[in-house]
Amino acid sequence: MIHPLIIPELLENIFSFLAKDKALYPTLFVNHLWYHCSAPILWERIEFFTENPQRGHASVIEIARSCPNLVYLNLNGQPFINNESICTIARSRVNLQHLDLSFNKIIIDEAICTIATGCPDMRSYFFKRCDKSLRKIIQSNLNLQNIILPFSCKITDDAVCDIISLCSIIHVKKYNM
Repeated sequence: MIHPLIIPELLENIFSFLAKDKALYPTLFVNHLWYHCSAPILWERIEFFTENPQRGHASVIEIARSCPNLVYLNLNGQPFINNESICTIARSRVNLQHLDLSFNKIIIDEAICTIATGCPDMRSYFFKRCDKSLRKIIQSNLNLQNIILPFSCKITDDAVCDIISLCSIIHVKKYNM
C-alpha cells in the first residue's frame, strides 16, 4: 500500500513524464471524460458510515442537492439523520427508489410522508415507523415493490387493506429488532 504522503510526489513524477511527451493534456482530457461518464453511476448508490453528526447531516443535504440521479440511499442507524435531512432529500427531487431508514429512532411520520410524496418513484422502503407513514407511502408510490418493517411495527387493519387494494405486487417483510 502506498503511503498517503507519497501520493503528491508520485503524481508530480507522472505529470512531469506526461508533460515531456506532450501527453499531459490528452490524459487529463480522458480522465475528465471518464469522471463525467462515471460520476452519475458512482453517485447512484450511497451508503453512509460516519461518526461525525455535523459532517454527516451536511453531507446528506449536499448530496441530495447535487445528485439528481441518486437511486439508492442507505441511512441505516445513522444518528445524524433527522427530519430536516429527510425533508431536504424529498424537496430536492432526486430519483430515489430505495431508502433504508431502519434503526433510526428520531425520524417522525411527517418526514417519511414527505419522502413518499416527494419521491414518487420509490420501490423499496426499510424503516421503523408505521401506520400513518405506511398508508401515505402506499398511496403515493404506485411503483412500490418492497416494504420492510420491524416485528414491533403496529399495522392497523385499514393499512393492510390499503396494501392489498393499492399494491398488488408488493412484498411486505418483517424482521426482528
